[in-house]
Amino acid sequence: MKLPQSPYVVGAKFHLYTRENTDANSAQELDDSDLKKLTASNFNISRRTIIVCHGWTENGAGYYDWMIRLKDALLVKGDFNVILTDWSVGANQLYGQSAGNTRLVGAIAGELIQFLIYHNGNTNDLADNFYFIGFSLGAQIAGYTGSYLQTKYSRKIGRITGLDPASPCYTGMDNAVKLDQGDAKYVDVIHTNMPLIGTPDRAGHTDFYPDGGSVHPGCANDVTDVVFTVSCNHLRATEYYVKTVTEDCPNPWTGHPCGSYLSYSFGFCNGCGDGGCPLMGYRAEETKLEGEFFLNTGTWDTSCPEA
Repeated sequence: MKLPQSPYVVGAKFHLYTRENTDANSAQELDDSDLKKLTASNFNISRRTIIVCHGWTENGAGYYDWMIRLKDALLVKGDFNVILTDWSVGANQLYGQSAGNTRLVGAIAGELIQFLIYHNGNTNDLADNFYFIGFSLGAQIAGYTGSYLQTKYSRKIGRITGLDPASPCYTGMDNAVKLDQGDAKYVDVIHTNMPLIGTPDRAGHTDFYPDGGSVHPGCANDVTDVVFTVSCNHLRATEYYVKTVTEDCPNPWTGHPCGSYLSYSFGFCNGCGDGGCPLMGYRAEETKLEGEFFLNTGTWDTSCPEA
């Protein structure tokens, strides 16, 4: 992992959407050096603020498809401030450089959150209402953001969801340099492509492993098309999460506590035990159960949990 590039090179930007400006072309840019942009925006500190961050090689400038669909689904779900993060220049470097840039983007995002809190009451309890959803390298950015706020401002955000947090440069490393459960009051993680692009490390209070966390229906395990196979499995974390927000699947996203996916596959863990079963994705915070949880999904066409 390399040192971060200059902020002027990485060029992280933050685009606000609310129910007053839902259209993709109506984003309001927030900048922690420009109070006028904040006061002229639709940002409201009394709403929950959900920050969404893309991963490596994704194009945040035009917005990646899953980010727009997630933004739309969230604004149907609730009256939120939804902030889409664009660090596409820093993300479209060689992987080692982009991984290095995550530390800078995390600090920039942390400063933005501090700026929003400072100019809207400046109390620590306001941090509870911030929720960061990050995919791949974006999940590692979420971790850096959470730890940065704690170290510099003694503020701890309410929740982080890691969507298949990136593995290269992070797996097996100290918690100080990767997403972990200390980065927010509640951290949940969806693993979909371990141990390749997605980390096999437990990273949250609640870690979900749909289909075992590696290979999924519809993502052909084809050695002749490795790029499709890997990216398809990796991106399933975003697809599953969006579906948990829209709630358009006939069966709930119930995760079952189990020691391994093999045991779950043999039917040894179909119940919920004394601790209960959490729902993967958006509603995971309703229970905040700690541990490892397994479930199976269906076909490529549905990408929904099995009964």
